[in-house]
Amino acid sequence: MTLDLVFLERTTETPSIVLDPTTGAVEITGNCYPENAYEFFEPVRIWVEQYFTTSASNLNVRMNLNYINTASSKFLREMMIMLNSYYGKDKVIRVEWLYDEDDEDMEDLGKTFSLEFEMPILVKAVQV
Repeated sequence: MTLDLVFLERTTETPSIVLDPTTGAVEITGNCYPENAYEFFEPVRIWVEQYFTTSASNLNVRMNLNYINTASSKFLREMMIMLNSYYGKDKVIRVEWLYDEDDEDMEDLGKTFSLEFEMPILVKAVQV
């Protein structure tokens, strides 16, 4: 199975999403409060699962979110659980959680994820 490059443009309510099977990159950037988080993110989850059913062994996830609602936060936690389940099973997973240096909520969420999971999650402040 060959996966396609996926690019979803950012809106005021949804982040841009890049899923690149060639580089093993997943990038989610922007505001994250879609009307239906499950409907919005389910294709991302399916893509990642399909990516790992190929011979792919490396995935680099970069999250740079400005705001996230509860439903989206729940989905991201479920995605982290899935990624963590692949970690160490001949899969190299790197997660980079970027947040505005003045945004304590996004910093706390990233730190919570980094403590909750075995896979490495780099939590890093950036200037916006």
